[in-house]
Amino acid sequence: MVAIGVAGTAKNTGKTTTLTALLQVAAGLGAPVGLTSIGFDGEDLDHLTGLPKPRVDVPAGTWVATARPLLKVGTARLEPVSGTGVQTAVGEVVLARAEEAGRVVLAGPATAAGLRTVLAALPRSGLCLVDGAFGRMAPMLATQGLVLATGAAYRRQLPALLAETAALVWLFERPVLDPPAGPVVRLHGILTPNDAKQASEALRRFGGAAGELRLVLGGVVPVAGLEILAEVLEALPIAPEIQFDNVMCLALGGPPLKVRGLLRRLGRRSRVGLARGFPLLAVTVNPFFPDESGGKFRPGYVDGQRLREEMAASLPVPVVDVRQQDASTVLHQVVGNLLSMRDLSIEGIKRTSSYLSVAPTHK
Repeated sequence: MVAIGVAGTAKNTGKTTTLTALLQVAAGLGAPVGLTSIGFDGEDLDHLTGLPKPRVDVPAGTWVATARPLLKVGTARLEPVSGTGVQTAVGEVVLARAEEAGRVVLAGPATAAGLRTVLAALPRSGLCLVDGAFGRMAPMLATQGLVLATGAAYRRQLPALLAETAALVWLFERPVLDPPAGPVVRLHGILTPNDAKQASEALRRFGGAAGELRLVLGGVVPVAGLEILAEVLEALPIAPEIQFDNVMCLALGGPPLKVRGLLRRLGRRSRVGLARGFPLLAVTVNPFFPDESGGKFRPGYVDGQRLREEMAASLPVPVVDVRQQDASTVLHQVVGNLLSMRDLSIEGIKRTSSYLSVAPTHK
């Protein structure tokens, strides 16, 4: 199956609402639809605020990959088909088919390897949606692209929300570098300040012509390590290329604005890019935020129209409020653009010209 990840920048940013909207779009394609999670989703109430959470409802015929003890928790009638061998804290992930529509509770693989195993167990054709959270979205690399949910629950002030989201999207758009043509200094794991200093010494010993030497970073790069790396590389007489394995190494490293600033600083002397790209397919926006007063929460909202319009004007990807009337059209564009981008031939999907030919709403 082609897989799309859905993650939120924070709790209550509309990730589950986005997931269910995409599920309805996927169901309309006429091909098998799958659903799983790299965490846990589907509970009725938010554990922090006590406010109701959106339900994860699936139509009949949906393939659901969730922990076996959760098959009977929701209202959908799920018939188990096979085990996957992937374990979670609440039991093995099993593949089930929804014989009747209803609510489901999801608990799925927490690693990229586990997610690949689950995706491989689903029918070969069709589209699978993968529920996740921003802070643990590294397994999403097993999917073909990400839809990011953000909103007022992440940053209440619109200028701050726009700036943070634009910086995050900028990270996704870093260029993919060609394979190295010269010597490589490679670091695995999380970049610590000490690792950055050791890498600098290794690069100094290599010497070589500028532009031919490359530093390859394979793990997450926290801001503290990235700051030291920028300092020590600026002191070198050479300017090596700097390659990060993927966007998750950057996005999980700290505040996007800070990470973007440090990458731009590195880019003044060096060519900076990724080993492999990972497409950000769309950003969904949610005006809701939990408004706290006296230890109790109630629903609060910012101006939804202004939020969507200003976000769309700031980002080079489609922006949608999934509760608006045109949301389905935009989400069809997202799915169609993914299929076109990946040049995928998916047996059974009704490729109508209406959604495959439409460009993103914003360039």
